[in-house]
Amino acid sequence: MKRLATPLLALAIFLVNVCLNAPLFMPGELPFRGSIENGYVAIARLFPRIPTPGLNPFQYCGIPTRFLYVPALPYLTAFLAHLLPHIPLAFLYRVMVSAMTCLGPVTAFFFALYFTGSRRWSLAAALMYSFLSPSYGLFPAVEQDRGIVQLPWRIQVLAKYGEGPHNTALALMPLVLLALWLAGRRRGYPPILAAALLLAATPLVNWVGAFALAIACLLLLVAALGEPGFRAWRVFAAAGLAYLLACFWLTPSFIKTIVFNWPTDSFAYQFGAPQRWLVTGLVFGAMLIRLLFRWLGGSFYLRLVTLAAFTFGFISTVFYVYGLDTIPNRAATPSSSNCSWRWPWWKPSASRRATPTRRCACAPSEPLPPCCWRARRSSGRTPLRAGAGGRPLPARSPSNTTWPAGWPSIRPKAASSLPAECVSA
Repeated sequence: MKRLATPLLALAIFLVNVCLNAPLFMPGELPFRGSIENGYVAIARLFPRIPTPGLNPFQYCGIPTRFLYVPALPYLTAFLAHLLPHIPLAFLYRVMVSAMTCLGPVTAFFFALYFTGSRRWSLAAALMYSFLSPSYGLFPAVEQDRGIVQLPWRIQVLAKYGEGPHNTALALMPLVLLALWLAGRRRGYPPILAAALLLAATPLVNWVGAFALAIACLLLLVAALGEPGFRAWRVFAAAGLAYLLACFWLTPSFIKTIVFNWPTDSFAYQFGAPQRWLVTGLVFGAMLIRLLFRWLGGSFYLRLVTLAAFTFGFISTVFYVYGLDTIPNRAATPSSSNCSWRWPWWKPSASRRATPTRRCACAPSEPLPPCCWRARRSSGRTPLRAGAGGRPLPARSPSNTTWPAGWPSIRPKAASSLPAECVSA
């Protein structure tokens, strides 16, 4: 019976979370119009239909598929839709990310149980994670956003804003950290492989979660300094193997694009003097805490939890209290940024060496009138050519574009057949 106690407690935690969040598992749309959930669903619809590398023609005058989103959840959603074609894809997606959100307290339970050895303390931590969010009491801006029901903040952002990938990555994080600890402590290749698989999965699920995981991994290495039997080189080996597993999508150019897109996408984030001082203070505080533990003693688990609480608490407090970003508070792919993003990819192949980069000219808030477009299926490569307000852009030879062959492209009708409002300057 004692052997069944742990899995039964884990199952109970999961079922409690499912019951508390039952509306998320019901068909139909939630009443929150600001949610980006349907955007993720649209990406899941497009991924199986667009070759990779390929082009999504429906966003910002066309965007390479690799920049739409990292692939794990879209392809998994499309795979489930293929297996269950009679279930709406949007419902499948929401059930999947909601289940992962409900698994978050379960993974935290196993993480705490491994290091403490106490089912009671681990169960208490999982239940607090399931019911409470300290941010409501600490930050008035978060409190004002919660509505009439005090949902945990992770449930609030899932239901109201559609942040399913964020919650999925958050649920994976305790497992990744535990796998890294085991890889550093145990011998042999299997622990390294297990840690690498989990490390590779997180950035393929969500880029923000990967950024948070990178910080947590650094804290794990700092907390493990001087720990008997812990070999840091095995953790770095797992990280290197993880990148080899994920580099089919997370190429160096992809990472460079995301990082240098932060000034545009992350609410004009700049690593200026305030950010440098904040990062310096954050690093100094973390090292000071580590030195205090060195003098006073304490288990690895206590050191890690304390460092994580200080680091993420520092970042959140500085943002909500003083309005300053220590780190980019949004690390999204270019598909969620605005139209000022530069696309070197748009250069025509015939004049690539001389043509400057082109800015996307169509504003998302000004869609083309439906009467201006007609779809056709062709093996040619005819791009979407339209400017803001429906004004046509200069024509470009189909041979100079990079559309995937066979895609149902969209081209403008002849100018003579357009309504007056579509051709007026």
